[in-house]
Amino acid sequence: MYVIAALAATPFDSSPEMKAFAAKAAGGRESAAAQARALYDGLLGAMRDGRLSPDRDNTPKAREPLTARELWDRVERGEAPAAGCYELTILYVGMARALGLDARGVEPVATTDTGAIGHVLAQVGLATGTSIQVDLQNRSFGRGGEVRALTDAELAAHHVNHTAVAAMLRGDNEAALAALSAILDQVEVPQVDNNAATLLARAGQLEAAARYARRAVRKSPRAAVYRYQLGHVLIDAEQLCAGLGELAEALRLQPGYREVRALARRTLEAHPTLACAGSVNAQ
Repeated sequence: MYVIAALAATPFDSSPEMKAFAAKAAGGRESAAAQARALYDGLLGAMRDGRLSPDRDNTPKAREPLTARELWDRVERGEAPAAGCYELTILYVGMARALGLDARGVEPVATTDTGAIGHVLAQVGLATGTSIQVDLQNRSFGRGGEVRALTDAELAAHHVNHTAVAAMLRGDNEAALAALSAILDQVEVPQVDNNAATLLARAGQLEAAARYARRAVRKSPRAAVYRYQLGHVLIDAEQLCAGLGELAEALRLQPGYREVRALARRTLEAHPTLACAGSVNAQ
């Protein structure tokens, strides 16, 4: 049974070739920490050799995401495929699990990204109760900032989300919403809910857009981008004070958020007599 029904396969399943690479990289090491490091070093070597090209630009892309198997097949064929943080994470997770490691996807608790795709990385749990963060995109291994562990379904949902974002960038909003709609009732992933809110708002379905924007905020309350999205939807729905309240919280979380200040300023200029006008500093 697949971890998410909308997908034909689990994106981080490993192939025989992936398992062989992982075993060779691990080289008989016994501890989970040593195996995790050796696998990281092995994949880093593939990146340094030009067999795998990390895409360090986290802006949304119009290309379809690759599963771990598809990505490694292209590496084996010498195609030097580009891979973003999500694809590098599922590749590492798939190989690490082939070694028997307790590997999963995680995401930062606080984020300053666009909210469309987000940043994901891998984590390996150790018998000591501690864990190691593995960020191949940024070439980082060890302990990092505060993260939230993703279930397998949530990690797989990122695959659907990337597919939807690619469709959005091609201008096919209908296909994008169809892709997201297939998983909205299965998982709660902030990026998925955020993109659904964007698409529903574009379609004039502001009540539904607000519902998913609120869900993104509930799942990731310290991400300013989701507060901005919710505020924008509420303002579009003429719930001005509630919307400005969300913008004020977005600015508290991320004071330099120019788009938030611009929206707040436009709203206050259009409605100068609002009783809640002092709730947000738009300057």
